[in-house]
Amino acid sequence: MLKSFLPYVLIVVLASGAYASIDLTWTITDIGGGLYETVISVVDDTNYYGAFATGNLVFTASCGLTINQIPNMMSYPVNTESDADMWDGYAGYDKDLDTWYYDVTASWEEIAPGSTDVTDTSVLTLNNLGTGTTTYWGPQAVIPILHVVSTAGYLSYSGQIAGPGGIDHDVDGVEYVPEPATMSLLAVGALALIRRRK
Repeated sequence: MLKSFLPYVLIVVLASGAYASIDLTWTITDIGGGLYETVISVVDDTNYYGAFATGNLVFTASCGLTINQIPNMMSYPVNTESDADMWDGYAGYDKDLDTWYYDVTASWEEIAPGSTDVTDTSVLTLNNLGTGTTTYWGPQAVIPILHVVSTAGYLSYSGQIAGPGGIDHDVDGVEYVPEPATMSLLAVGALALIRRRK
């Protein structure tokens, strides 16, 4: 009897995995001086050619988190990775200490962002930022979209990402900067220093 149901179960599993859920991944690094570098990426494990685009994806700072932001250099906006590359090292500008969104390059066609704003110190908006249809999503493909430099605190996010097959994926959550594991290590280090002094 179990053998007769097995093919149907397999079909359901395969169908549900045809377009796996798109989500965001976060890589957080302590860069010193009370600042943290956060690289936010889109991750998807579908195995299809297809585009993705953000739909009013908003990141909001809270609980003391302040986004380190240099909105312009000599009246020129510094919003994208290429902007940051152009000004890096000029007049004291350091791209590693600024917040900007990644250019989509190589075989990916960048969709011109509409209403994208990364110039605020408390709210960042990515709207209509994505790739063209030549992008191949391999298993657990990771495409960075946003580089954030900030103080510690919470960064919540909410919005949509349209993925291959024209399926919209709702994404929302809260990320603590730095991660709790990093905070634990800092606490252990501080305790060790206190003990040593005693």
